[in-house]
Amino acid sequence: MEWKLARGKWRPRLLSFFSSLNDAVVRDASGKAFASLPDVSKAMGELTILKGVGPATASAVLATYAPDVVPFMSDEVIV
Repeated sequence: MEWKLARGKWRPRLLSFFSSLNDAVVRDASGKAFASLPDVSKAMGELTILKGVGPATASAVLATYAPDVVPFMSDEVIV
């Protein structure tokens, strides 16, 4: 999350949201998201249920896991 916050629009509350997440919940959501691929929409939905994780963060996680399947949605591209 710190990597993402260093780029694009500064959203200070996101780090506190993300830091409060339980490791087991994050692992469960990540596992479901990775298993959902190549259905990018479903995989994004599995990650964005986590507080503080929006489409841009979810796409960064998924693009790291499956760069040939998921594009990274950067704030710089949208702005």
